Amino acid sequence: MVSDTILGGYEVVAATRSIHNHSGMSAFFFRSVFPKVQTGCPVASLVVLLWDFLLTIDDEVRRIWPVKKRPFKWLYMFLRYFPLSTQIFHQIVLPDLSGNDTILPLACNLWHVYMIVLIQVINVALELVLALRVVALFGGHPWVSRLLGCIMVVEFLCAVPVAWESFRYYEHCILFILPPVVLIQAVASLVIQTTFICMTLYRILIRGSRFWKTTVMFQVARDGTIVYFVEMGLICCVFAMLKLHWQPAILFFWTVTIRSICGTRLILNMARLRSQEVPQDNDDILFTTQIDVPAHFIPEDGVYRPGLTSIQNLL
Repeated sequence: MVSDTILGGYEVVAATRSIHNHSGMSAFFFRSVFPKVQTGCPVASLVVLLWDFLLTIDDEVRRIWPVKKRPFKWLYMFLRYFPLSTQIFHQIVLPDLSGNDTILPLACNLWHVYMIVLIQVINVALELVLALRVVALFGGHPWVSRLLGCIMVVEFLCAVPVAWESFRYYEHCILFILPPVVLIQAVASLVIQTTFICMTLYRILIRGSRFWKTTVMFQVARDGTIVYFVEMGLICCVFAMLKLHWQPAILFFWTVTIRSICGTRLILNMARLRSQEVPQDNDDILFTTQIDVPAHFIPEDGVYRPGLTSIQNLL
């Protein structure tokens, strides 16, 4: 009994010291380290995004802009220019947040909501690109659309408790530590990204084993695999930050840049392939979601026949 009392007392003292040390560490980080992080990471992520923009602007003008009104064109424009404009916006706003401990709580809460909404919106846009590619590979079957739609909705709902819980870990407009409930959203993201890549590889390597070596199918599998491992890297960063108690400010800015590049490259790579294989003035051929595959498989009746199978245009 006495030992339990002493042990309990030590636990209380340790908890008190932890709170005190965390408060001191937070103040130190806020006044000395955070200004450097807040200027270095946003600038670096903006530079990478601008660099990718300059690398692809020529192909974008020649292969994206002439395309008539199609959802994938607007998805490309959104994933390219919305993150770019927000990263520029960060350069304007962050100097007022860095090293300023007199900001109103309302302003901090608005900044926190803005970060959550920004990450979720860009994530949904990227997942739409991946989902439409998978639906196209399966011939536009309704069950595929319903399955992927349900998983995406569940993932979005998992973000709600994360957003709510993270307010408790918020101080001086800084999210010092990720809340443990973020694991729920990380697992949800892991499930949907794994679903995307498994369905893609299954359709190409197993169901379509006779044409997986074609240029289109190879590129779809390659790009989807690259995006999957990039997303797995971001999820691993979440687990590492949660385990090591790292400040997640760095991840926010780089997530915006990385997902913007992934989404635009997925669409632009298909546009490049289309321009090489079909006439530029042929607007009836698919842009990204209608994949022309030299194959023998007809999704509608489940048999192989000679000829060109064109996966339906879902847009």
